[in-house]
Amino acid sequence: GLMLGVAAGFGNGLGSTLMPIAAGLMLVQFGWRGAYIGIGLIVFCLGFPVLFALLRDAPGRLAVIQKGERSARVSPATETLSGVSLGEAASMRTFWILMAAVALGAGCMTAIFTHVVPMLMDRGISLQSATLAISIFALVTAGWQVMTGYFLDRFYTPKVAVPMFAAAILGLLCFQYGTALPTIYIGAALMGIGLGAEFGCLSYFVSRYFGLRSFGTIIGVFYSVVIVFQGGAPVLMDIGFDVTGSYVTSVWVLAGLLLLGTVLILLLPEFSKNSSAHDQEVIS
Repeated sequence: GLMLGVAAGFGNGLGSTLMPIAAGLMLVQFGWRGAYIGIGLIVFCLGFPVLFALLRDAPGRLAVIQKGERSARVSPATETLSGVSLGEAASMRTFWILMAAVALGAGCMTAIFTHVVPMLMDRGISLQSATLAISIFALVTAGWQVMTGYFLDRFYTPKVAVPMFAAAILGLLCFQYGTALPTIYIGAALMGIGLGAEFGCLSYFVSRYFGLRSFGTIIGVFYSVVIVFQGGAPVLMDIGFDVTGSYVTSVWVLAGLLLLGTVLILLLPEFSKNSSAHDQEVIS
């Protein structure tokens, strides 16, 4: 849990913290078209060379894999890993509860994250202050992924995520209705806790409930659904603004959906050290 949080938190968090600041500066200097071009150049000039130069298999790993494929004595990895198939996972109540909880939470938090600046500027807050708020949001998201991993390792229960999801709801209300900048920044930090928990929990929960036998396939399905919600929720929030003329209605809808996601987390079974969730459901 801790290592998953570190791997995800530092990479996503560093980019999510620095890029809004860079984008805000480019927006002021070059306009929105120049800002888009600048963001693309940053990705191409920094991200692509780093991946091309450093993304490699571990030394000797490729040779081991090729040797294993040629040797009939080497058993397939799926025979040695415990867990369930995608079909078996999809037949479980836990699969759908977890998918709904994470998809709702991730969709809502992404909608808020992408609207931090317009929500604040719509209330007359300066671009600089709004940019600081989104940077706080992103920085806490990064750090809290590490903390989420630590807490999951320490307490070994899905209920660890419940207060973190609740913090996101409180943060959203502070963010929307706070009149002083410190209150708004506290709200942004609380929402960062919620988004960090979303990112930090998914891989851990999937591995604990469904094992490693089909982990790649199952987590791929989860991420596909989550991405659909993350892409659709901001659009629906924009439509809500166009219809009502403000973000108030959207904020309350998002708060309700986050509350629903929190309740769904409470419905998840406890982790088992000796059997998968599929085994537990069959026994029950």
